Amino acid sequence: MTSTYGPATPFVHLFLRAAWQRTGPGLVQVLADSPPGRVLDLGSGTGAALPWIAAAAPGRDLLAVEPEEGLRAVLLALVAGDDGLRPRVTVLDGTFPRDPLPTDLAAVVVGNALGHFDPAQRDEFWRQCAQVLPAGGRVLVDVAAHEDPSPSPEAPGAVPVQVGRRRYEAWATCDVTGLQTVRWRMRYQVLEPTTGADGGDRVIEERVASYDWWVVGPRRVRTEAAAHGLVPAAPAAPEGCLLLEKGRRARR
Repeated sequence: MTSTYGPATPFVHLFLRAAWQRTGPGLVQVLADSPPGRVLDLGSGTGAALPWIAAAAPGRDLLAVEPEEGLRAVLLALVAGDDGLRPRVTVLDGTFPRDPLPTDLAAVVVGNALGHFDPAQRDEFWRQCAQVLPAGGRVLVDVAAHEDPSPSPEAPGAVPVQVGRRRYEAWATCDVTGLQTVRWRMRYQVLEPTTGADGGDRVIEERVASYDWWVVGPRRVRTEAAAHGLVPAAPAAPEGCLLLEKGRRARR
């Protein structure tokens, strides 16, 4: 997995945190009855999902793997500054599939990261999940809303976040680059109210980041995962996600 957020790194946690505020409660529900064992947050980013994973798996050890140094620095600071997370979460520098999945896992969470994997890497991911998870072990992944790539003109990419006097905005553009791939262009702005009579905002800073993404919809995920004995689980997953479970006859 290669992370290419680059100039966007200072803004990622602001918007991921807001997104997980909406998704997190559903995460607690679907992971609460997974088998005993460690939980892996693969592509943890800045750790925005970790408080919710910790709530879903009380008392368990958590592994947070993030390859990009800038995001991992925020992740480590978040874990170290939280009395509930610090004794339970181990932060790791790893890049899948170069670094294989850890063993003794009960569940794997992949939020906003599956699109970094090409088809061969995804097949290896499903294979390793089936290998390391026990029967009933779960995999929660985010999936695209559509099965095929489609272009998108620039539009708000997240709900604006207000911090002090400054407002942080994200804008997203999507261009199709292949049969299953797109390129996202993210534009981040920092705005502050002006002191003039017009009462408008002025742009303090603007940064642009682009990265390539594999579009992986729910049908493709089900088909790929089923080849390794991972099937949709009964609890309803949070919006935009798919919950898979290892059956007793999963292929190794």
